[in-house]
Amino acid sequence: MGIQNQAALDSANAAFYELFDEIFEGSPPGPWREFCELRSTDAKINEVDILEAMPAVREWVGSKLFPDMKASTLSSTIKTYERSFAIKRLDLETNNSGQIARRIAAFLRDAGQIYDKLATDALLANGTGYDGVSLFSASHPRGPAGATQSNITTSALSFATYESALISMQSLRDANGEPMGINPNVMICGPKTRKDALEITNSRDRLKAVDASGAESGTRVAAAAVDNVFAGGEMLVYVSPRLVGSYDDHVYLLDTTKPGVSPIVGFEKRAPEGISQTDMDGEGRFMLDELRYSVECDASFAPGAWQVAHGFIL
Repeated sequence: MGIQNQAALDSANAAFYELFDEIFEGSPPGPWREFCELRSTDAKINEVDILEAMPAVREWVGSKLFPDMKASTLSSTIKTYERSFAIKRLDLETNNSGQIARRIAAFLRDAGQIYDKLATDALLANGTGYDGVSLFSASHPRGPAGATQSNITTSALSFATYESALISMQSLRDANGEPMGINPNVMICGPKTRKDALEITNSRDRLKAVDASGAESGTRVAAAAVDNVFAGGEMLVYVSPRLVGSYDDHVYLLDTTKPGVSPIVGFEKRAPEGISQTDMDGEGRFMLDELRYSVECDASFAPGAWQVAHGFIL
């Protein structure tokens, strides 16, 4: 049995795969690449390995010491994900206005965000990392002399909290007391905090409220414009449409300058793949008289190196 309008089917299939190749060329789009390192794998269960500290420099007295490099791991299990849609056979056969091509294009544009959704979901979930606490936590262990360190702010983004977060990130030390050299260069925020993010990182001046003594606190009795020392374009701001609803106040500072070190680690066993089921003898056509299209992948996303990220999580 053949489809009455084979040209329509061939055109829809060609549009599907052509648009798929265009959208997924390189890697799926989205700001997820700023905070997630993607690793290829053939295994179902993978280990996130984090190098926490290198042996410290010491005066050479007696024999050399060869302490182990401090590293930790966390398991991440590959899962299968899909996004699919169906077209009724009759709609496809009688399509003369390009409507089906537009539907395919709209579906693939949304499906193209598959890694951005999965990686962002992992970031927002604030799961347990390799050190036994949440990715964003005020009690990360194994700091200098066993101290704990923080990469979280529980107050809203402001000039003051931004400055405190910068100081916190740039002051991080490893277990040997050596500076980690963290210098954030990317901020990810949602639509609600976009104005504040751009004002803090890009505006030449900032408005400062002062009390009767001139201090930047207390009851506001005046305001003065002062130089914004944070401006100058050093911080790139990405506005994620996923930081809405319960996450609309979330803001993340990232240091993306260190290759192979990210707060989220992705493992990819099978890259996003376009699949079509358009055989007239297929189960979907036979039972429901529809043709089906999917985007599938085998991947996982897990917490990675907390040191290169700081979260404003209210």
